[in-house]
Amino acid sequence: MKLDDQVHLLGVRHHGPGCAAALQRALDALQPDVILLEGAKELEDSWQDMLKADMQPPVAQLLYDPNQPRCSMIYPWAEFTPEWQAMRYAGLRSIPLQMIDLPASITFSLDEQDDNEPLSETDTEADNTEPEAEPDTSAQLPEPDSLHTFLHRCGIADAEVWWDQNVEHHRGDLDSFEAIFELVSSARPDPLLTTDAREALREAWMRRELRAARKQFNNIVVICGAWHLPALAAKVKVKDDNALLKGLRKRKVDQAWIPYTYRRLSTHSGYNAGIAAPGWYEHLYQYQHKDASPEQLAIAWLVRVAACLREQGFATSSAQVIDAVRLALGLAQLRDQHMPGLAELMEAAQSVMTEGRRGPIELIGPSLLVGARIGSIPADSPILPLEQDFNATLKRLRLKRINEPQQVQLDLRQPNALLRSQLFNRLNLLAIPWAEGGDAIGTGTSRETWDLHWQPEFAIAMLDASLYGNTLEAAAGARLKERLDMATSAPVLLEAVDALLRCHLPELMVPAIQRLGDVIAVSADLGELMQSLLQIAQIIRYGSVRALQADELLPLTDVISIRVSNGLPQACTAIDDDAARALLTAIDAAHSAINMLSRDDLIERWHASLQGLWANRQIHPLIQGRIGRMLLDSGLTEAETLEHELGLRLSDPEDPMAAAYWVEGILAGSAAGLIYGTSVFQLLDHWLCHLSEDQLLQVLPVLRRAFSAFSAQDLQLTGRNVRHGNHRRVDTPHTHDARLAQQTRQQLGRLLGLSLPATETLS
Repeated sequence: MKLDDQVHLLGVRHHGPGCAAALQRALDALQPDVILLEGAKELEDSWQDMLKADMQPPVAQLLYDPNQPRCSMIYPWAEFTPEWQAMRYAGLRSIPLQMIDLPASITFSLDEQDDNEPLSETDTEADNTEPEAEPDTSAQLPEPDSLHTFLHRCGIADAEVWWDQNVEHHRGDLDSFEAIFELVSSARPDPLLTTDAREALREAWMRRELRAARKQFNNIVVICGAWHLPALAAKVKVKDDNALLKGLRKRKVDQAWIPYTYRRLSTHSGYNAGIAAPGWYEHLYQYQHKDASPEQLAIAWLVRVAACLREQGFATSSAQVIDAVRLALGLAQLRDQHMPGLAELMEAAQSVMTEGRRGPIELIGPSLLVGARIGSIPADSPILPLEQDFNATLKRLRLKRINEPQQVQLDLRQPNALLRSQLFNRLNLLAIPWAEGGDAIGTGTSRETWDLHWQPEFAIAMLDASLYGNTLEAAAGARLKERLDMATSAPVLLEAVDALLRCHLPELMVPAIQRLGDVIAVSADLGELMQSLLQIAQIIRYGSVRALQADELLPLTDVISIRVSNGLPQACTAIDDDAARALLTAIDAAHSAINMLSRDDLIERWHASLQGLWANRQIHPLIQGRIGRMLLDSGLTEAETLEHELGLRLSDPEDPMAAAYWVEGILAGSAAGLIYGTSVFQLLDHWLCHLSEDQLLQVLPVLRRAFSAFSAQDLQLTGRNVRHGNHRRVDTPHTHDARLAQQTRQQLGRLLGLSLPATETLS
């Protein structure tokens, strides 16, 4: 829109492919002396980097406060972003380009003032929503609430579709921006009346920058979000704008380029200025830029659809592509559109290529509509402080970012390997999964194996992590402290303590243990306490390997052990089967923990608790059977005692379920030695043989669950035992019948063709 003989105002939709193509034609027609672009003033220092050969969109410019990295703004650029094409136009022709939006240094200061202001009840409720990481750069239709409302009043049901059909799908030029200005002027008849104080500041700053440019240049083009056009065209006194902008404070701002992705650019990622289908917009821009016909655009898109369907295993022929193109063009004509849009193309694909099934179309949606495109930046571009620390750490530890998968084995007794393990764990804590695994090799804890696979998208995760700090150690510490502050249960806290140990953040150990002690002191969940005891034992076991003392946790083991010993008898009585099974898992965890800690006082207290439970006939049979097995394995009871108790349990025909639960408890773990070393097998065999059909069906699920825990070797031995009988020698009293023996001897002699003397005796 021509404001006067000196200035043209071109309003665009951010990330609008039609606007981007029309903007290039408009700039070619205007041949400006300078381009004024909506963007924070600080972007002027680095926008020229986009001309470097290694700079491939999508990319983003990041502005942040180095003293408080969470104060940040992101300006994402794609090939179809009008601002990107404007910067490219200016750079290739050496035309000055100035950023005219409110500086980020002022924006960050205003954000801090807003955070420090007392909130009303309404404001407090509103602030409970999750904040967006990116600034509002209005990539949706300009000021959606107002413009959408205006279009709805004009009888337009879907403003997004209308804008695409009438702006983005058309081959626009300079005249297109006249129409956009008229539309927004109608929706915003008095642009100086606004309830958004921040928007008023931004537009006042843009007008100030425009006045300054008028003093230097004769042919000025201003490119901004369409919603701001009426405010920039308005006649406002200089003193009014200066009064509005007076007294604004600034903060320090640094900047960096980062690779971006279409997934992050899409609305599905939570980006508040996102677009629904970046893949479609890229396709639309490429064919708008080439001045392709609607038929060419439809053919190329539906060929991509067919390729995606074939990748998912759906047979799609070339004839179907041709038919789908015809159908899409026909739908566009029926709907009075000059070209098929995304809706028409996908409807045609569903009707022809998938025979009306919606499922295959939804399956290919993410790869087709969003895509996996990841940008790249030159190696010498400004980068985040966190990434600088990451690169320095890689160099120090002799590691490289390789796009191909590789496996690394670490011996934690070696200093370099220990530092590598700490790096991998810190990255995982910061949600940068370059290295996955970290499992111990064999039965020891001093060796780990990691699977490494660097992906360019991790640069985005690095951005998110940089909000916690400028170094890996600081960021991991801040992230872990956040987890500690949010945790309300002992297991969650212990997971954080374990991460603290693996990441080597000793300064957080004392506050973590203090908070853990407070939580344990008020916890009424006995099962949770026993699970926590196992976690503590594992952490203490890792401490010496990772050169970090975890002795501060030892007093907690005494506290938990005493509470468990006192509370177990009551916890094991009058409970249902599900509660018993959950409690049994916790008891197993506590038993493993006590054995792992190898402390005589803890073992003595635990064994006393088990013996007390063993003597208590009121506890659940599942738990009592398991405790009997624990006592046998610990050498605190004899096999004959266990066999006697099992025999008593199995002799009650009225309660087969109690017997089945007792059997499940006693068979828990490795059962082959128990079966072959005792008469348990005969007792079980005798019990099963005397169950009625109804009773057998009743206990079968419990027995199946008990035997499902067996190892493959245990199952094989048990099956052989069932087929061939138990070979354990059982001494039973008997009398010798000489007459019967002689008859048997004679019969064997005839069968074998032998003549056996009658005087021989059988042995």
